[in-house]
Amino acid sequence: MSKQERNEVSRDMKRILFTLVNSVKKHREDNNIKAIETRVESTLNELRKLSTSLWRGGYRKASLFITHNAKLMVTFAKLATIGLDIPYTSNIIERMMGEIAKRCKHKWAHWSTKGLENMLWILLTRYTDTQSYETIWKQYIHPPTITPTLTTH
Repeated sequence: MSKQERNEVSRDMKRILFTLVNSVKKHREDNNIKAIETRVESTLNELRKLSTSLWRGGYRKASLFITHNAKLMVTFAKLATIGLDIPYTSNIIERMMGEIAKRCKHKWAHWSTKGLENMLWILLTRYTDTQSYETIWKQYIHPPTITPTLTTH
């Protein structure tokens, strides 16, 4: 596949999937489950069409990838119909796993089981519950400094 063809397929995938992402955001706010379900079906149909087009163009691997993974690509939207809110990408998880690996694999890192567990809980909180993390940050990680006051007698 030429670079131009790859860019076109990439553009088509982004258009299809981000239309779903935006639709889920909009319809979750107004609690229109039927509209989300309709958009999921529409997205799957568009992905099937793209896969068929790629197959006919001789791009079998790309076509099979889309065919085999289309249902996974809409999981976040299907879960939104039952009230579950999950990210539509795995970027947060990958970032968190990279941070954990970085902290654990340094030459100087010799974690006790409890210390590693505490660090993991802090990182999980950081990525999943920002309000609690801010509280932890202010109280335990960077408490306010005490400034002595001078008094004269």
